[in-house]
Amino acid sequence: MYNTWDYKIGDLIQVEKLGWAPEIGVVTLFRPQGEAVPRNYWEWVSAETGRTMFFHEIRAEMLAQDHKIKVLVRANNV
Repeated sequence: MYNTWDYKIGDLIQVEKLGWAPEIGVVTLFRPQGEAVPRNYWEWVSAETGRTMFFHEIRAEMLAQDHKIKVLVRANNV
């Protein structure tokens, strides 16, 4: 399932951005919505390119179609 917005540090994810080939990577940082952060925000590192990228929570269904994130393997955080 795409865009569940419950990603955890260590999750193996697949990210699909409109017009780009899907990439697989690992979530490395989570910043919850708060005073200085207007929405939930995640950083991830691409397993293919090594680039650090980010995405943020998108609740609007139309906009969410442009950026799809899927958990492939859930992190076993204690």
